[in-house]
Amino acid sequence: MTKDKNNRASKFVRDVKNTLQRQNDLVRAHTTNRTVSNDLSERFKTAPSIDLYVKLRRDNTDDDIELAISPGIEWLFEVGTELEKWEIPEELVAGALDADEAFICELSLVLLECLVQRREIESSGNTHAVVRGEAISDNFVNFLIAMMLDALSWNNNLILPRDLAMLIRYQLVKDVKNAISRKLEAKELRTRQTPVC
Repeated sequence: MTKDKNNRASKFVRDVKNTLQRQNDLVRAHTTNRTVSNDLSERFKTAPSIDLYVKLRRDNTDDDIELAISPGIEWLFEVGTELEKWEIPEELVAGALDADEAFICELSLVLLECLVQRREIESSGNTHAVVRGEAISDNFVNFLIAMMLDALSWNNNLILPRDLAMLIRYQLVKDVKNAISRKLEAKELRTRQTPVC
């Protein structure tokens, strides 16, 4: 390597280190200025509602509120058969409830696979597969999503793994996207059919 290339490489490494240091300083400043208020968290958990959450956040802009309200690990012992039915290992859910990113990612992928399987079953004409217990329900998937979000919040680790983000995104927009697409297609069809004078 020439001296010029070596100098450029060294400068690049220094620049990256400086950028990372600045980012770390910003994150540290943000997290030290915001604290989780135990009092506000307890008030929210006593009567969890979006009305109360918004009011508490608007009145206390410098404090964070712990939003975890799911039953926690005890729930796992009660739904073992439901997890078994969809071939979701209890250990996987337990790890996700401990806010372990690897477990959250794997559980999110398993749930996405269950949803893909459900879509295939429904596409083959079995439109009542969920009601008949032949495919995983949105309620069960959404409950597991809420529990993973609670675990991340409870552990103050609010970095959202991409696989969980994909699962949430799919659950939020799958029907909306189809409805919006149908509206746009209908509008485009009307536009094409309208004679131009």
